[in-house]
Amino acid sequence: MDEPQVQDIDQEVEVDCTKLQEQAILHDFTTPNSLLNIVAGPGSGKTRTLSNRIAYILSKGVQPNEILVLSLTNRSVSDIKFKLQNVVGEEMAKLVDIMTFHSFASLVVNEKYENDWYLLEEDQLRKLNELVSTSNTKNKKQYSHSLFKTLLKQIRSFNGTEEEYCHSDIYLKYKLPFSVYENIKYLVGSNNVFTYDDLLSECHQILTTEEEATKPEFISNYKVIIVDEIQDIYPALCNIVLDLSLDKHLTIAGDPNQSIYKFLGAEYSKNWGRILPEFEKAETITLNESFRLTPELQRFSNSMLKGSKPKTTTKSNFSSCVKSSVSLEPVRISFNSQVEEYEFIYNEIKRMVNLSSNQIKYSDIAILAFANQDVDSCYRFFEEKQSDTMGLKRLNSTPRWLNTDISLILQYMKILVDPTQSLALLTTLSMLKGVGLTTVNSINSAAVELNVSVWDYIMNHDLKTSKSISKIILNYRDVIEDCRESMDANDPNSIMVALLTLANKYGLKQRLNKKKLNELQLKEYEEFLTSIWMTLKKISNFKPADQTLLQFYLHNYNTELLMNSKLKGSLNLASDEDTIPNTDTGDNVNINDYESEVKFSTIHTAKGLEFPIVFLLSSNNDNLFLPERKRALYVAVTRATTLLYFNKLNNHFVSEIDNLVGKGKQMKNGNSNENVDLAPVMSSKPPEFNEESMKRMLDVMGRSGNGLGFGFGLAGQVRGFSTLVSKIMGKRFI
Repeated sequence: MDEPQVQDIDQEVEVDCTKLQEQAILHDFTTPNSLLNIVAGPGSGKTRTLSNRIAYILSKGVQPNEILVLSLTNRSVSDIKFKLQNVVGEEMAKLVDIMTFHSFASLVVNEKYENDWYLLEEDQLRKLNELVSTSNTKNKKQYSHSLFKTLLKQIRSFNGTEEEYCHSDIYLKYKLPFSVYENIKYLVGSNNVFTYDDLLSECHQILTTEEEATKPEFISNYKVIIVDEIQDIYPALCNIVLDLSLDKHLTIAGDPNQSIYKFLGAEYSKNWGRILPEFEKAETITLNESFRLTPELQRFSNSMLKGSKPKTTTKSNFSSCVKSSVSLEPVRISFNSQVEEYEFIYNEIKRMVNLSSNQIKYSDIAILAFANQDVDSCYRFFEEKQSDTMGLKRLNSTPRWLNTDISLILQYMKILVDPTQSLALLTTLSMLKGVGLTTVNSINSAAVELNVSVWDYIMNHDLKTSKSISKIILNYRDVIEDCRESMDANDPNSIMVALLTLANKYGLKQRLNKKKLNELQLKEYEEFLTSIWMTLKKISNFKPADQTLLQFYLHNYNTELLMNSKLKGSLNLASDEDTIPNTDTGDNVNINDYESEVKFSTIHTAKGLEFPIVFLLSSNNDNLFLPERKRALYVAVTRATTLLYFNKLNNHFVSEIDNLVGKGKQMKNGNSNENVDLAPVMSSKPPEFNEESMKRMLDVMGRSGNGLGFGFGLAGQVRGFSTLVSKIMGKRFI
């Protein structure tokens, strides 16, 4: 089949851009070992510039499979793909490799292991850690999560005898008996089971040590590498960037002032220090115009950067602002307590919506904090208000149910696909009433001794347990068999019936019963289950022919493929605006899709998003003497496009912020010596909206007064699914 042809961008595609954006788009990419560094602050048009640069490169004869675009998040990948579609068309855009680092690493590892590898999920790691601590007679203490991942990596790489093991670092450091080591080794395999960290390391290993002829073929095709959000990459990702870009052109884009992942090892100055020396020719272009911020917000956000800049040779302060003034300074109000603060936010949101005659939507508003506990505290306060008109949405970077007991559903899925996956089976066995970790360990040890899977062991051998426990385990085995035989792995309803049957009888329902959940929590758990079912419904027409629907979901539930609602021909079709992750499904949805919902989020999760009105909680005043904390505040401030509230408690005083309240600067009036007072940088009072100021605010927001509707087209089916949940799990789910 002939490759689709791209129109010549210079003649056929009209691109509306600034001079600096044009320089970045048209910059040379043909010179090997060359680097283009695009420094782009928030709202400077970075994603659109990258998309147009890709289109330009395609128009000059480079084939789609010769370009690789990498980013850290599904959201960033989705945005680049969507904007590229608008320039070169859907068919051509789909041929360009645009993916997250983890998706790319999975492709590389998959080429080597030919689908015979396995990714350990976080919940499986935690359960395996419990099993190890229970079986280790010399050290019952459970390892920390990070230390346990290091232990697993060492276990995977050690292949010595028992005598050699006694002198190994594993035994000397962790005091792990050889029998326990053997059990773990059997469970996780020797070479083909990876944590997320292992996946990146294995990818780097393949790219650097494999013979050129044995490397995946698609790697050798790449001529141009493009990396987005360069400020957030940590050493393992930087290794991959350098591996791929050897003797090729590399374009990187990001903003050093938004480098907020130091806790993961991401330091812009160190990355820059590693990348720059590798290239003979390097140039930096800074996009210095803001299309997002009002002049008032731009002035305040620039003040946040004092003392927080990474040590680089570049600056990303905006020198000009495209948007009109809204004549509303950021608001700084002090409160006696957090309850008083939350009450103010709630009433202020109501006031703005009412004064605007509902032209300001609840979805225009976000409430942000550094820590999850602060976000949750405010969210619970709003929940207790039980407003009929104001909906609430908690944003998460991954499907929220993954961090709840509902994640046990994944283990049931894995068992339904392949019950010989011993770790998934052991995880669910440990959830059965009366079956403890000691029993699970003995079953695993017996299976290891016979060199069979745990499933084969409980299918074909006598269990060395009490009759009552054996009966429980064998009943569970029989129900699994019945579910596998009766389930249609390509039918969402059939899949959910099997999952709910296992959840109801074995483990999940009992675990939730113990928690004594309230009505709101019960409703949330039902919504999580509904979201899984809805995603299965939506992807049923997109799965490849060589996979069942259940297999396809398991491989992709947390990837950009299923979280990519903006792409034409994908799961949903949204307009050309920034998206937010749907907290239930993990799908990206348009910010205006849920007009009745105020968004609650951590600053890190909100990165890359924008909202007309933002409230920063008072807890954001803590530890601002730390440069990385200040940069996180800069990210938070620049999420607002029109109006910002930065709250504080009475005992808070941050000099470089509070000294801006009610005070303006002076500037010379043209060529005269006369001083002109500027408006204060911050206001100590909420806006006193009148008809004129509200109209001006709505104009800056680009609000026409007509709301945008949204629907899955599954409302009747959702009600039907709720009935199914009630029928299987009980009238109130629990």
